[in-house]
Amino acid sequence: MISEVTSQILYGEKFKIISKNKSWIKIKVLFDNYTGYIKNKDYTKDHKPTHKIFILKANIYNKQKNKTKYFLPFASRISMIHENKKFIEFEKNKWIKKSDIKKINHIEKDYLKVLKIFLKIKYLWGGKSYRGIDCSAILQLFFYYNNKFYPRDTKDQIKYSSINFKKKIFKKGDIIFWKGHVAMCLNSKELIHAYYACVSYIDAQIGLILDELKSQGLSNNTTVVLTSDHGFSLSEHGRWTKHNLFQYELKIPMIISSPKYKKNKTSESFVELIDLYATFCDLAEIETPDFVQGKSLVGNLKNPNKVSSEIAFSIWKNGETLISNKYYYTEWKRKGSVIDRMLYDIENDELQMNNIAEIRSNKSIVDSLSVILNKHIKSKK
Repeated sequence: MISEVTSQILYGEKFKIISKNKSWIKIKVLFDNYTGYIKNKDYTKDHKPTHKIFILKANIYNKQKNKTKYFLPFASRISMIHENKKFIEFEKNKWIKKSDIKKINHIEKDYLKVLKIFLKIKYLWGGKSYRGIDCSAILQLFFYYNNKFYPRDTKDQIKYSSINFKKKIFKKGDIIFWKGHVAMCLNSKELIHAYYACVSYIDAQIGLILDELKSQGLSNNTTVVLTSDHGFSLSEHGRWTKHNLFQYELKIPMIISSPKYKKNKTSESFVELIDLYATFCDLAEIETPDFVQGKSLVGNLKNPNKVSSEIAFSIWKNGETLISNKYYYTEWKRKGSVIDRMLYDIENDELQMNNIAEIRSNKSIVDSLSVILNKHIKSKK
């Protein structure tokens, strides 16, 4: 099994040595056949694990039973050398609390108990520990802890798992795959996926940035913008993705904090990401280049009640969308010709469940929105 995705090796995992030099050893992990490198000194030839870590990260203690700055991650496998009432020694002068471990043959059938350990851990592509984790690693760790094989990468997990891809009603324990992602159902409506860990992590990092600006005395001279390049569907239309032109995949946060302007105000005006370039130029009091297509939002910062635009536009592949307070209108094209349309009345159909583009009585609405949309497209070419 060969994968382009990076991964991590846990303490106690077995591997085969492929090649080595003075500093590094190239290895193949026996559990999932991933290849990589470890330092020449960081392994032992005779490791027979007796216990495994059953918390997110277990403190390593020295001989005096004082905490060190080091940890072992969940599912790490250790071999007991000595023990006392509260600790076991797994390497010379390295001790772990007995309360943090289970015997090597322990089986944890409650997958929620295992998966929820990682709920507040940041998303990290290729990660599988308290330092960061991705969604395919969460599932693999559950099986690895229980001494069962499960592939590392999503594409291999799909091949390995018995999945009913036409299934529409899910139950507790079902595994769901979508492009590049995997999750496990808590019930028919909720699932565990590294996405929420990512949100939690980003929220924490924003706080660190703001705290640092304050400590450096820069808060009163810095504009901070919080935004995103896209939204995300979290089960809407049966989708867990960003690749479409529904409102949940198009809507983004747009929070601008600038020392000169009012705080904690909202604006009903439509804005687009292309407006940020002009806005930054305006805030920095420099001339906006002629090639910039967006409009400065400084006017909205000065007067939050100002509505500078009542429509916005978006594009994804061969689809182009016009957005207003009343309608979401999309044209899908091939070689310049419209092959499909979507029209949603979001005042009355916020979830966009009923495409009304082909209803005869809506023809005039479709025609007028199409004119505006295509005029905008031509103006940007």
